[in-house]
Amino acid sequence: MRHKFYKMAILVVILSICLFQSCDKDCPICPNEDIGEPGNYRLYTINGHNTFTLYAIDIPADTIVDSVALGHGFYNCFLTPDGDRLLVTNWDTRQMEVYNTVDLSHLETLTDQYGDYYFDKTDNIGIYYSVVNKKIFFIDPATLTPLDSIPRSIGDGFLDTVTNLFIAPKFNTNIVYLIDCNSRTLIDSLDMGHLVYNLAYNWLTDDIYFHGKQDDYGGFYCYDMASDSITLAITTTAPFGGVTISPDGTKIYMTDGGDGWHFIYPRGDIGVLNAETHELIELIPPYIIPPGDRISYPLFGRIFITPDGQRAYVGESWNNNAYTPIAVVDLRKGKIIKGLFNDVDFSSGAIAIGPVPE
Repeated sequence: MRHKFYKMAILVVILSICLFQSCDKDCPICPNEDIGEPGNYRLYTINGHNTFTLYAIDIPADTIVDSVALGHGFYNCFLTPDGDRLLVTNWDTRQMEVYNTVDLSHLETLTDQYGDYYFDKTDNIGIYYSVVNKKIFFIDPATLTPLDSIPRSIGDGFLDTVTNLFIAPKFNTNIVYLIDCNSRTLIDSLDMGHLVYNLAYNWLTDDIYFHGKQDDYGGFYCYDMASDSITLAITTTAPFGGVTISPDGTKIYMTDGGDGWHFIYPRGDIGVLNAETHELIELIPPYIIPPGDRISYPLFGRIFITPDGQRAYVGESWNNNAYTPIAVVDLRKGKIIKGLFNDVDFSSGAIAIGPVPE
């Protein structure tokens, strides 16, 4: 029997009002206690508007340490488990270009492995989805050599590094595939009841969170694997937002990405939910604090959390027609502290975070 949907819309409004009225006029959200210093990492991103430049950015300084011009057609990037190579997707050539993370020098071209990549360093798992062949390939993470494959056409997937499950929606359908990476087999197909876009799996609660669409409306949903039912439904402006899970599995972070190409613009808040209760814990508004400036077009999409869980970097949504900086979120304080490339023509959904290369 399906669980009753949580009625979140009113709670969102109430919490939003409380957050905006609880601080002074220059601070839309109050900081929490400062705990420790964020770790040192390297972020890679591509400006998908006009310049098609690949950047390497220091974390936590959030300063550019290197850059290289790519040329037209580059749109996504993936970091290998050793942190030494960056795989960059070229839509025009249907090839993957490989760059050295130390100095962004070009290493090689993968002519027949164009697609999306997923890695689990701890368990030595590598996956890439071939957009050309419509297959899910298991690969050697070190050499990138294909080992086995499953013929399926999928959208953007999610590799859970705790359970070794690869979860991906069947392209343009309500179906989600569950694939066991240990046995390299398809173990189940689930009907979400909604057209599925971006998704994430929470190993702690055995839930799948996803952005979806039913009729012409967008929504954010939770599918409970144990009860085979939807246990959370929140109306969104469009199904193009992002979702990710905190490293400890206790919090869910989501965005409402809007639909810029159809002039549908969301408020731009980043929602934080309790994974156990689905209670909305807080809304992180689209303001850079300080100085308190609002991001003009907060069409936020995918969310990338640093390994220490202290910061999140939020890219643009799929249907973005404006310039949206990468939002740097201090998760300890619950606020956006910076907008990377906020003063230039920039938008990117391509983000990869890894160790500082040596």
